[in-house]
Amino acid sequence: MNALILAGIAAGLLISVPLGPVGVLIIRKTLNKGRYAGYFGGAGATTADTFFSIIAGFGVSVITDFIDSYQMEIRIVGGLILMTLAYKIFMANVVNQIKQKGSKSTLWADFMHTYFLTLSNPLTIIVVGAIFAAGGPGKDAGHFVILTLISGVFIGAASWWLVLVTLVNLFRKKIRLKTLWYLNKVTGILIFIFGLGVFVSAFGLFEFIGLK
Repeated sequence: MNALILAGIAAGLLISVPLGPVGVLIIRKTLNKGRYAGYFGGAGATTADTFFSIIAGFGVSVITDFIDSYQMEIRIVGGLILMTLAYKIFMANVVNQIKQKGSKSTLWADFMHTYFLTLSNPLTIIVVGAIFAAGGPGKDAGHFVILTLISGVFIGAASWWLVLVTLVNLFRKKIRLKTLWYLNKVTGILIFIFGLGVFVSAFGLFEFIGLK
């Protein structure tokens, strides 16, 4: 029981700790809008990671078949959404963002931004699937064992974002406007490159040029 929870927590941390576009976006939200925006952003990423662990743990064929059947459409739409989000972040006015007060709708948007950004990354489910296959419960495991692992993934991912956002928020007031301006640009560029990669992959161009 304890070993399963620890394995799940390790998986959740392994997925969340690398500072990719999701991590940079959550840091940016925390600096620009405060800790609650960061917490909701982290909750979005955690929800997506948990969703992927459910698919990996239970092998939900309906969802995996749907993703396989509409992979091109999902990548095109997802890539366009990510590039649009990247443009808005890149062009955002830092001063206006700091003055902006949080609301229920904006917190929900913070959640959805990171949820879809995490969900659009095919590497996430590959990593989760590999972890479950390597140290997971196996095909004959009962639901309780699988749910225990999934709970561990949730705890690990949620703990990371909670700690990261709390630490970033502590130093929030010491960070200057110029730093936020640069962070906006870097975040926008990273997410745009990621979104462009998702979009291009829909047409098999990576295979054509020998990168995949």
